[in-house]
Amino acid sequence: ICSILVAFPVVALGPIVNHWFPSNSFAGSLIAKIIVVTILCMAGMAVNAYKGLTVLKPFAMDLMDICNASTKVSFLKLRLPNSLPNVFTALKVNSATALMGSFVCEFYSRSKTFGLGMMFNNYWDVARYQSWAYIIMAIVFGLILYLIVAAVERRCIRWHPSMRKKEK
Repeated sequence: ICSILVAFPVVALGPIVNHWFPSNSFAGSLIAKIIVVTILCMAGMAVNAYKGLTVLKPFAMDLMDICNASTKVSFLKLRLPNSLPNVFTALKVNSATALMGSFVCEFYSRSKTFGLGMMFNNYWDVARYQSWAYIIMAIVFGLILYLIVAAVERRCIRWHPSMRKKEK
Protein backbone atom coordinates (compact mmCIF):
# COMPACT_ATOMS: atom_id res chain seq x y z
CA ILE A 1 0.00 0.00 0.00
CA CYS A 2 2.87 2.36 0.86
CA SER A 3 4.55 1.72 -2.50
CA ILE A 4 1.32 2.42 -4.38
CA LEU A 5 0.79 5.71 -2.54
CA VAL A 6 4.38 6.87 -3.02
CA ALA A 7 4.23 6.03 -6.73
CA PHE A 8 1.42 8.58 -7.12
CA PRO A 9 2.95 11.79 -8.61
CA VAL A 10 2.89 14.72 -6.21
CA VAL A 11 1.85 17.12 -8.98
CA ALA A 12 -1.31 15.03 -9.40
CA LEU A 13 -1.78 14.37 -5.68
CA GLY A 14 -1.67 18.06 -4.69
CA PRO A 15 -4.67 19.20 -6.77
CA ILE A 16 -6.73 16.13 -5.84
CA VAL A 17 -6.22 16.58 -2.09
CA ASN A 18 -6.81 20.34 -2.38
CA HIS A 19 -10.09 19.58 -4.14
CA TRP A 20 -11.14 17.21 -1.33
CA PHE A 21 -10.23 19.70 1.39
CA PRO A 22 -11.04 23.22 0.18
CA SER A 23 -8.25 25.59 1.02
CA ASN A 24 -10.23 28.80 1.52
CA SER A 25 -9.33 28.54 5.22
CA PHE A 26 -6.08 27.95 7.04
CA ALA A 27 -7.38 24.66 8.50
CA GLY A 28 -8.40 23.26 5.11
CA SER A 29 -5.05 24.15 3.59
CA LEU A 30 -3.20 22.67 6.56
CA ILE A 31 -5.13 19.39 6.37
CA ALA A 32 -4.40 19.10 2.65
CA LYS A 33 -0.67 19.68 3.23
CA ILE A 34 -0.56 17.16 6.08
CA ILE A 35 -2.20 14.49 3.91
CA VAL A 36 0.14 15.10 0.95
CA VAL A 37 3.26 15.13 3.15
CA THR A 38 2.14 12.00 5.00
CA ILE A 39 1.60 10.10 1.76
CA LEU A 40 4.97 11.23 0.37
CA CYS A 41 6.98 10.36 3.48
CA MET A 42 5.16 7.22 4.62
CA ALA A 43 7.06 4.58 2.64
CA GLY A 44 10.56 5.79 3.47
CA MET A 45 9.79 6.02 7.17
CA ALA A 46 8.03 2.65 7.26
CA VAL A 47 10.79 0.79 5.43
CA ASN A 48 13.60 2.31 7.48
CA ALA A 49 11.81 1.83 10.80
CA TYR A 50 10.96 -1.78 9.93
CA LYS A 51 14.55 -2.49 8.92
CA GLY A 52 15.86 -1.00 12.15
CA LEU A 53 13.40 -2.93 14.29
CA THR A 54 13.97 -6.30 12.64
CA VAL A 55 17.59 -6.47 11.45
CA LEU A 56 19.48 -7.32 14.63
CA LYS A 57 22.82 -8.91 15.36
CA PRO A 58 22.41 -12.70 15.50
CA PHE A 59 23.28 -13.02 19.17
CA ALA A 60 21.22 -10.06 20.40
CA MET A 61 17.84 -11.79 20.62
CA ASP A 62 19.50 -14.91 22.03
CA LEU A 63 20.96 -12.78 24.80
CA MET A 64 17.53 -11.32 25.55
CA ASP A 65 16.08 -14.84 25.69
CA ILE A 66 18.86 -16.03 28.03
CA CYS A 67 18.21 -13.06 30.33
CA ASN A 68 14.49 -13.92 30.25
CA ALA A 69 13.64 -10.38 29.09
CA SER A 70 10.01 -9.58 28.39
CA THR A 71 8.85 -8.40 24.99
CA LYS A 72 8.57 -4.85 26.32
CA VAL A 73 12.12 -4.87 27.68
CA SER A 74 13.45 -6.38 24.43
CA PHE A 75 11.75 -3.64 22.49
CA LEU A 76 12.95 -0.78 24.71
CA LYS A 77 16.51 -2.01 25.26
CA LEU A 78 17.28 -3.66 21.92
CA ARG A 79 14.93 -3.01 19.03
CA LEU A 80 14.22 0.70 19.60
CA PRO A 81 17.87 1.78 19.99
CA ASN A 82 18.77 -0.39 16.98
CA SER A 83 16.14 1.38 14.85
CA LEU A 84 17.15 4.96 15.71
CA PRO A 85 19.95 5.33 13.11
CA ASN A 86 17.61 4.15 10.35
CA VAL A 87 14.77 6.37 11.55
CA PHE A 88 17.03 9.42 11.62
CA THR A 89 18.25 8.64 8.10
CA ALA A 90 14.63 8.55 6.93
CA LEU A 91 13.89 11.78 8.79
CA LYS A 92 16.79 13.55 7.09
CA VAL A 93 15.62 12.42 3.65
CA ASN A 94 11.97 13.12 4.39
CA SER A 95 12.59 16.62 5.75
CA ALA A 96 13.32 17.81 2.21
CA THR A 97 10.60 15.59 0.73
CA ALA A 98 8.00 17.00 3.13
CA LEU A 99 8.97 20.56 2.27
CA MET A 100 8.68 19.80 -1.45
CA GLY A 101 5.27 18.18 -0.97
CA SER A 102 4.03 21.13 1.06
CA PHE A 103 5.34 23.56 -1.57
CA VAL A 104 3.55 21.71 -4.40
CA CYS A 105 0.34 21.42 -2.37
CA GLU A 106 0.40 25.18 -1.69
CA PHE A 107 1.06 25.86 -5.37
CA TYR A 108 -2.18 24.12 -6.34
CA SER A 109 -4.16 25.59 -3.46
CA ARG A 110 -6.89 28.14 -4.14
CA SER A 111 -5.83 30.32 -1.23
CA LYS A 112 -3.66 33.30 -2.12
CA THR A 113 -2.62 34.38 1.35
CA PHE A 114 0.08 32.17 2.89
CA GLY A 115 2.93 29.79 2.11
CA LEU A 116 6.00 29.77 -0.12
CA GLY A 117 4.15 27.81 -2.80
CA MET A 118 1.39 30.42 -2.88
CA MET A 119 3.88 33.26 -3.12
CA PHE A 120 5.66 31.45 -5.94
CA ASN A 121 2.33 30.96 -7.74
CA ASN A 122 1.33 34.62 -7.23
CA TYR A 123 4.57 36.07 -8.59
CA TRP A 124 5.26 33.64 -11.45
CA ASP A 125 3.41 35.69 -14.06
CA VAL A 126 4.24 39.12 -12.62
CA ALA A 127 7.87 39.01 -11.53
CA ARG A 128 9.78 35.81 -12.18
CA TYR A 129 12.82 36.92 -10.18
CA GLN A 130 10.64 36.97 -7.05
CA SER A 131 9.43 33.47 -7.88
CA TRP A 132 13.03 32.29 -8.04
CA ALA A 133 13.62 33.94 -4.67
CA TYR A 134 10.85 31.77 -3.19
CA ILE A 135 12.42 28.67 -4.72
CA ILE A 136 15.76 29.61 -3.15
CA MET A 137 13.99 30.18 0.19
CA ALA A 138 12.46 26.70 -0.05
CA ILE A 139 15.95 25.27 -0.65
CA VAL A 140 17.33 27.17 2.35
CA PHE A 141 14.45 25.96 4.56
CA GLY A 142 15.10 22.39 3.38
CA LEU A 143 18.78 22.68 4.31
CA ILE A 144 17.89 24.15 7.70
CA LEU A 145 15.46 21.29 8.41
CA TYR A 146 18.11 18.76 7.38
CA LEU A 147 20.68 20.37 9.68
CA ILE A 148 18.23 20.43 12.59
CA VAL A 149 17.49 16.71 12.17
CA ALA A 150 21.23 15.98 11.85
CA ALA A 151 21.93 17.90 15.08
CA VAL A 152 19.18 16.03 16.94
CA GLU A 153 20.59 12.76 15.55
CA ARG A 154 24.06 13.58 16.87
CA ARG A 155 22.59 14.28 20.32
CA CYS A 156 20.34 11.21 20.45
CA ILE A 157 22.60 8.48 19.11
CA ARG A 158 26.12 9.53 20.00
CA TRP A 159 26.73 5.93 21.11
CA HIS A 160 26.33 4.66 17.55
CA PRO A 161 29.55 3.92 15.57
CA SER A 162 28.49 6.22 12.74
CA MET A 163 28.53 9.17 15.15
CA ARG A 164 32.01 8.58 16.50
CA LYS A 165 34.76 10.83 15.18
CA LYS A 166 37.30 9.19 12.99
CA GLU A 167 40.74 9.10 14.55
CA LYS A 168 43.65 9.85 12.25
